[in-house]
Amino acid sequence: MPGNVTIDANNIVLKPDGSFSQTVDKGILIKILWKRTAYSAKVSGKIVNNVLNFTVTSINASYLGISFMASISFKGTKQA
Repeated sequence: MPGNVTIDANNIVLKPDGSFSQTVDKGILIKILWKRTAYSAKVSGKIVNNVLNFTVTSINASYLGISFMASISFKGTKQA
């Protein structure tokens, strides 16, 4: 089934220790065929020594009336 998933984690506020945890309205965008749906998401993680680790987890998500929970984690290193 053709589709895509987009994560929108803009305007995240970092704490002094490099950690963050906040809810993002429309943080997950899913498009399957012609139907586009946005979900709130919790975005949490930390930046330590130029390494970013974060997790995005859906909040109260459902698709075609079926509830689901989705979570994905990312790890990346800042390139010089």
